[in-house]
Amino acid sequence: MVEFQCLSCNRTLSDTDLLEFKGGIRCPYCGFRILKKPRPKNMVKQIVA
Repeated sequence: MVEFQCLSCNRTLSDTDLLEFKGGIRCPYCGFRILKKPRPKNMVKQIVA
């Protein structure tokens, strides 16, 4: 079992509590995004100002 701490509500979460979404995982209590791993560079679009 992997434990995470939500940076937003400070609850300790197990990996079974977390809600998965595209790009990572979410805290089920407050909805804060906890990313499992950084996205590969080729998936992030650069915005040119």
